[in-house]
Amino acid sequence: MSEVHGFYKFSVKLWDLILGNFLFLLSNIPGLALLFFVKMNQPVVILASIYIALLFVWPAFSALIYTYSNRYKRENIFKSYWTGYKKSAKQSFQMGAIMNLIFIILFSDYLYFSKISGMLGILFLIVMLICLVVTFAYTVIISNFNFSLSQIFQLIVKFFLPLSKTSLLTLGFLFAFLLMYLTGANFILLVMFGFVGKIAVSSSKQVRHDIFKYHTNEGRKAEGIV
Repeated sequence: MSEVHGFYKFSVKLWDLILGNFLFLLSNIPGLALLFFVKMNQPVVILASIYIALLFVWPAFSALIYTYSNRYKRENIFKSYWTGYKKSAKQSFQMGAIMNLIFIILFSDYLYFSKISGMLGILFLIVMLICLVVTFAYTVIISNFNFSLSQIFQLIVKFFLPLSKTSLLTLGFLFAFLLMYLTGANFILLVMFGFVGKIAVSSSKQVRHDIFKYHTNEGRKAEGIV
């Protein structure tokens, strides 16, 4: 009986990963279609296409985090994902528009300066990584909370270490899965983004709790702080 129960729990979790992964990919269809159909024959066209495609990634990832962090409510996963997407779409697109541009500029600089000096190339890679960490941290916060832009960056500074841990862990798994996919493990595409979302949720659980506890009215009231 315990084996049946264990298999049921595993199948439910696997189904959650597959559905979350599907919804993430579905949300990115416009960007993926752009990359697929546009002729990549000019560097400017390539960079512009990547910039636009990345705009769809951040709200989709934010919705994925919202969905998995609220699975305990047993809400329909499609409804939960759509709620999370609508909740953070505006802030995600705003942040994405800025950070994607910075990332594209830094990547172009990396390609140019790495030919001149290996150390300069490494420097630009480090700055790009920092930008990615900040963007992932921003996405984790807006997925479950409603803060202004200035408040979000204050929280990123205050909780930089735990948010960095989440960001780097998430990026590490994402790059590992992408490498697996590029080397022929096509099956990983069924769950890779869902799994990355789960990693982001589990690794940010404590920091999200601390933000709720000390930086929201509901959390402070629950703790008797106000």
